[in-house]
Amino acid sequence: MTVSPDRVFISSSTIAKIQENDEFLISVRESIDIKQLLVIRSEEIEPLYKPFRCCGWIYFDDYEFLDDPEHRNRSISVPDACCKTYVPNCGHRKHPNNIYYDGCWSKFGAEMRDYVLMLGWTALGFAIIELIGLMFAVCHYIQIVSKN
Repeated sequence: MTVSPDRVFISSSTIAKIQENDEFLISVRESIDIKQLLVIRSEEIEPLYKPFRCCGWIYFDDYEFLDDPEHRNRSISVPDACCKTYVPNCGHRKHPNNIYYDGCWSKFGAEMRDYVLMLGWTALGFAIIELIGLMFAVCHYIQIVSKN
C-alpha cells in the first residue's frame, strides 16, 4: 500500500486482506455482546481507554454497531474517554488526531499475554527449585541408607 497526500494506492492482495479482516471483525462483533461490554459496563471499561490508548473493543467504531437505540441515536459518537486530549464532549466528532482508533481487545490481549508469560517463567523457576530440592533429598536419603 502506498500513501500520498491525495491518493492511496492499494494492491489487490491488500484489498483481500482488508476484506478478510473486516469479515472477521464483523463476526467477532456479532459473537460477543458489545452492548453488555461497552454500554452496561461502561463505568468499568472506559477508565481503561486512557492507559491502554484504545477505544471500543475491536475498533473505535464499535459504538456504531450497538443495538441500543438510546446509544445509537445520541449525538456523541464515542465516549469522551476515547479522546487523546480531554475536552468536554470531545467524542462528538471522530477527529483522527484526537481519537484512539485501536480497539482494546488487542491491547488487553498483549498485556495478558505478557502476564501469562511472566507467570509461566515464574512457575518454571519454582519447578526447577523443587527439582533441585528433590535431588538433595534423594542424595541425603542415599547417604543415610548407606551408613546403615
